[in-house]
Amino acid sequence: MVNADANRALLENAVYDSVEDMAAVVRCKVAEEGALLYSFRVTKDSLPLFRMGQSEVLAEAYKNTAAQEFQLRNTADILREELERQIEAGEVTEIQREVMEEMLAQESPLYVLTNQEKVNGANVMLCPVALQKVYEELGEPYYVLPSSIHEVMVVRESEDMDIGRMKETVKEVNLSTVEPEDLLSYEVFRYDGRKLSVAREDVPKVSETVDRVKHHKWTM
Repeated sequence: MVNADANRALLENAVYDSVEDMAAVVRCKVAEEGALLYSFRVTKDSLPLFRMGQSEVLAEAYKNTAAQEFQLRNTADILREELERQIEAGEVTEIQREVMEEMLAQESPLYVLTNQEKVNGANVMLCPVALQKVYEELGEPYYVLPSSIHEVMVVRESEDMDIGRMKETVKEVNLSTVEPEDLLSYEVFRYDGRKLSVAREDVPKVSETVDRVKHHKWTM
């Protein structure tokens, strides 16, 4: 998954599918050595090598992507692991350790969703089964914040974060910390248990609808 506008030149000859402001570009995996993956981008010029048309290659790519193993982890757990590594390496003082452990004592509202290899893991956005599993694990609709082509951030809808503010945050992070080649999207997405779509500020949340039913707060 890449940002379409930032990769216009690349997409001219690539085999890809359009997804909102992104492009799902097909890559062919050729080898794997430990943590290293070797693959190449499939182009229109290389299609004769596969003896397949674009639609056939895309169908196969979607099937293989869905077969990947994905992981959802709370950011606090990830930071705790990093803290343990730093402690073992003697990179933090006792005071720093105590402060950081206190900060990480509770679960964070943010989760990281990526594949096992943590490479091009944002392609989880193309996998309905994986998105549904996250929905079942969290127990409610959630937002997906594209952080790079390698991973996305997930936050429960019940955290009641402002969609406009989330979009501003995504844009700020993209402009300040994400390398141009890793840019994914400026949008914020929402998964409602059935499909993934761009989050709209004027669409009632499930929690708001439930509240209206309970208190009969219907408006026209």
